[in-house]
Amino acid sequence: MRPSASPFDPTGTLGIGAIKNDTEHQAALERITELVDAEPDCPEGNELELLVMLVEAYETRAELLTAHLSRDAFIASKLIQR
Repeated sequence: MRPSASPFDPTGTLGIGAIKNDTEHQAALERITELVDAEPDCPEGNELELLVMLVEAYETRAELLTAHLSRDAFIASKLIQR
């Protein structure tokens, strides 16, 4: 029996695409958990590989944004102190 379709299930209506928010990120992580034992070079294994790449890209982008916002907040606090 196949688990219910997630936004990242290629047989679903949305297919696989860039992760754009925390809700999609969580759905991708849940789908990865479902696919963790998938065989390589089969549809589920390919989906797993793609989802891992998308999650890594999303998390890297989120970390860079957080670092940038922290830097901007630090600069703003120094300007206010003047």
